[in-house]
Amino acid sequence: MLGPQPEGRLSYAEFRKFVDSQDGRYEFVDGRAVAMGIPSDEHQRLAKILIRKLDEHLGAGPCEALPSIALWTVERERAPDILVRCINDEKAWEARLVVEILSANRGDDLVDKVTEYQAVETIKQYLVIDSTRHWVRCYTRNADGFFIAPTDHVGGLLEIASIEYFLDIDGLYRESGI
Repeated sequence: MLGPQPEGRLSYAEFRKFVDSQDGRYEFVDGRAVAMGIPSDEHQRLAKILIRKLDEHLGAGPCEALPSIALWTVERERAPDILVRCINDEKAWEARLVVEILSANRGDDLVDKVTEYQAVETIKQYLVIDSTRHWVRCYTRNADGFFIAPTDHVGGLLEIASIEYFLDIDGLYRESGI
């Protein structure tokens, strides 16, 4: 159950203190604690299936797929549905792939988050998966550092080059029951 939202702008330390005292999930956006709704069953099923598939692919390598982990973007803390992070040459974790699963309300996943995730240089791809219909968009960083999404996908295999993986879109939706 989400409690009352704090009034006014918060420092990041105040946000962390607030979040630590709550049961719900929140993101830190423009100095405010923004409550994240409870994902639908379809949303959660897609996330669970994709995490399993990514874990199988990544194995015991230098990368791992994690659900709802905090990711600092430009002055904001986000909690993407799935984050693939990898150990770099300096033995530090860096974000490589972000996955957001759209619910019926759509949120800001196709607008603000594209810009925010693009600002994190280590993120090579941003994958958006719809939980209400067969539809996937994959933003890939080009040579100039900008995300481009040349084609939306409703089926087939989608190459996720950042982790050398091919996502079977039809299989994902079939397994999730959508």
